[in-house]
Amino acid sequence: MHHHLTERDMSPASQLGQTHWLRSALAADLGQCHNDSIRLDDGLALVYTDYCPRHDLRQSSLQERDCRVLTLSIALEGHSSTLGADGQRFDFSAGHSTLTAYSSVRSERRFNAGQRIRQVRLIAEEPLLHKYALGHLLDRPAFVLKRELTLIPVLGWYLKRVGMVPIDRSRGPSAPRRMQVGGRAW
Repeated sequence: MHHHLTERDMSPASQLGQTHWLRSALAADLGQCHNDSIRLDDGLALVYTDYCPRHDLRQSSLQERDCRVLTLSIALEGHSSTLGADGQRFDFSAGHSTLTAYSSVRSERRFNAGQRIRQVRLIAEEPLLHKYALGHLLDRPAFVLKRELTLIPVLGWYLKRVGMVPIDRSRGPSAPRRMQVGGRAW
């Protein structure tokens, strides 16, 4: 059984001590779960998440933004996932990072009971990226896929032809390095 989070479950953001950091936390009966955030610049924020839920948690999200956003998520501990309305799933596992670009998102975030999750997210909005001549990062994303898909006749050729980056996940820790190399080879 899981608990579906609502706005009532999260406390309003409050200042942490004498810093510019803001903290919002879930109700204590749901576990020790909080988000700390700080605005570093116009269009640039850092968010630290530390969740240890007592129940499986599901958090629906609908984000509509006026501009595109580039988010770098770094999983420090544990495992959580996000399931998009389109069925696409993003896993956040300790020691791995995820880079996403979007302007709107409809998804469900999932946290497992009893498993501590710590993550850091750096969120940069499109105007800030253009300010530092980095707006192109939103225009040419690299898409990765399981290497096995490239072995399918015709489809495999097409996937490579349109710039997909195949990774062999059976290679363990070397898979992300191969993905980085492939991502640069647009």
